Amino acid sequence: VITMQYPLPFHLITSSAKLEQ
Repeated sequence: VITMQYPLPFHLITSSAKLEQ
């Protein structure tokens, strides 16, 4: 369950980081 809930927010963090960069 933790592994499945990780990729979900991970995409959001990656998108935010790419937008800030």
